Amino acid sequence: MQNASREPSQVLETFENAPLIYNLGSIQFPKLPHGVIESVADAFHARIRERYPIREDVEAPTITADFNSDGFKFSQQVTTLRQFAAPDKRWAFILTDDMLALHTDTHEQHMEFVERFVGGARALRDIEQAAIGWIGYIGVRYVNLVVPGEREGLQEYFRGWAFPSEQPTLYDGTSVPVNQSMYVMSSRSKVGELRYQALRNPPSTIPPELVTPLVGGNGWSRPVPARDFAVVDLEHSCRFEPLQPFDLEKIGSCIEGLCGFVSDWFLGGASDHAIKVWRGR
Repeated sequence: MQNASREPSQVLETFENAPLIYNLGSIQFPKLPHGVIESVADAFHARIRERYPIREDVEAPTITADFNSDGFKFSQQVTTLRQFAAPDKRWAFILTDDMLALHTDTHEQHMEFVERFVGGARALRDIEQAAIGWIGYIGVRYVNLVVPGEREGLQEYFRGWAFPSEQPTLYDGTSVPVNQSMYVMSSRSKVGELRYQALRNPPSTIPPELVTPLVGGNGWSRPVPARDFAVVDLEHSCRFEPLQPFDLEKIGSCIEGLCGFVSDWFLGGASDHAIKVWRGR
């Protein structure tokens, strides 16, 4: 697992009007034996209850979206999601039989996310019955909702490479308006694989594979704006083959590097005007 630590930079500042509406970080590990997960979940909650006292278990269909040279491939299964939330439900861990995740709707400094995540990973690692010594995946997901002000257009908030905004033109020169669009890219950083998608006026503000009863129950759902808007969804992750040791320092370093690159990428595609608006200046 590559050490991905990076120096703090201007892009890690908290924006007064940050467009971030959902943030998820997760690790995956070999599936726990049948019958073990409930006792592990109880032990995990006992270790984090002081900060995350509210437990909720839900059965939810989960959709996995993989993007490769053949395009998007979706798969669905029903999973028990065990959530352990803070009193105000602004932060929460999710535990399944092969995953630990932290999700939030805040836009705090990246390091708070990293520190909270590592704290949860430490609690899970210390459960002897779980015997989780290896991981196969680390990833983060950032969902941003960009809503221009009145009399503004989406093109004023993005650089050309990040959100194509030019209207289609017919052969005779007639411009055709665009109601909805999807712009998808994949790339690679020194840390992992990046998937970027910018959606114009999608039917929901959070991608469907992330919509669970927990997101709604936490009060994180956002209504669809009445005017043109964009949802910018970034996933930055690394898979390990072979599996890598469950090393807290390296997990924290990797999460920090994944978050930092996503922030750099998103803000690199934003216009100077957008940065000003989000900073509240």
